[in-house]
Amino acid sequence: MKKTIGILTSFVSGVAIGTTLGLLLAPEKGEDTRAKLMDSYGKTKVKLADSYEKTKEKVMETLKQKGVTLTNDELDDLVEDIKSEVEEATA
Repeated sequence: MKKTIGILTSFVSGVAIGTTLGLLLAPEKGEDTRAKLMDSYGKTKVKLADSYEKTKEKVMETLKQKGVTLTNDELDDLVEDIKSEVEEATA
């Protein structure tokens, strides 16, 4: 679980840093650069949401295989706990 969180955090950080550096170093007008940043942000947001859903499904599948069942509320609580741990680890 921690490995998956680390991979997702690294992926998101890498995308954000790479996109920002690429756009800031590109010789274009500010308006064009801002438009590209917003487009990239939107695409990254969609990828992140997709990754989140896939990870959530894998976690639920793994838990079921281990005989653990969670309600949606319990899963939401687990997600919040994980978010808190990721924020603490990356702070």
